[in-house]
Amino acid sequence: MKNSLHAIIQTIILTLLFVEITFAQTVQFDLSPPLNVEAKIPGDTVVVPLTLSNTAGVSIDAFGLRFIYPNDKLTYLTVADSGTLTENWLFVGGQENTPGEITIGGAHTTPTTSAGVLIKVMFTTDTPGADSLRLRDFVDDIRTATTTDGALNSVPSDVRSDILSPTGFSLFQNYPNPFNPETRIRFDIPNLPGEKVRVQLAIYNLFGQLLRTLVNGERAPGAHEVSWDGRSDAGHVVPSGAYFYTVRVGEFRETKKMLLSR
Repeated sequence: MKNSLHAIIQTIILTLLFVEITFAQTVQFDLSPPLNVEAKIPGDTVVVPLTLSNTAGVSIDAFGLRFIYPNDKLTYLTVADSGTLTENWLFVGGQENTPGEITIGGAHTTPTTSAGVLIKVMFTTDTPGADSLRLRDFVDDIRTATTTDGALNSVPSDVRSDILSPTGFSLFQNYPNPFNPETRIRFDIPNLPGEKVRVQLAIYNLFGQLLRTLVNGERAPGAHEVSWDGRSDAGHVVPSGAYFYTVRVGEFRETKKMLLSR
């Protein structure tokens, strides 16, 4: 009886030790912007990759964080997933709810277990100067992440006077994206015979129904930008969801997708 009791006690002790060791183990991630980001000329695009160290190969299918940046020196454009660990995820996006603070998140059905660039954050340069880029408040599968602050090096420079005209038609990704309540859409028109050309830029829902016509008339060559306030032509506020915007200039036609998050 004593031997049997002694064996049970030993089993309980070993089990407790095993549980303690199991729960004491934590997986550490390093998720940081680069130590130096160069932004020399006002108006330049700055791409900041957020690099994830995941040497343990932990599964990540959902993440969230806050990106803090100097909004007196940079203007937030969008979050891009091209060429990253989150490319083609079901959802990847960023929203600037407070000036200088972007909430970024993503989710997918198939986890990534790799190390590399998790996401890219895009800005334009406003005012030259030096400052820092910081990541905070990690949640979901990266909640144990640590970070090293990156440095923004913005060097004063003469504004270029030799700005080139667009060499082709282009439709750019809206920014911010996701957005609430307003987003901006930019398109380029190259120099063409006859100067002005007729442009149509419209918003459609997922069923292909026309919601809003933003541009329908002649435009001169150059860079153009319009805003959409999330309303239909009738003035109705459209609900959260995915929408398409299409530009038509002659035979040129291009469509991109955007996300409204109310």
